[in-house]
Amino acid sequence: MKAKAERLAGSRLTKEGVIVIQAMRFRTQEQNRDDAIERLVELLQKVAERQATGSRPSRPKPPRGAGSIPRPSAAR
Repeated sequence: MKAKAERLAGSRLTKEGVIVIQAMRFRTQEQNRDDAIERLVELLQKVAERQATGSRPSRPKPPRGAGSIPRPSAAR
């Protein structure tokens, strides 16, 4: 999980392993802090979600109906 977080953080990760998120969208420090925390939570949620593993496709169902039943041939 740590490796995935480091990969998703990209350039926001320092050499010490700290994720730095800059927030300057708002005028007040409190709003910017809340914005940075929200973005950190989003990043960690992406890290925590499991990726669907590939699986084999299911076998196709046999055809149904009157024409699908094999009939014995009369030339036996």
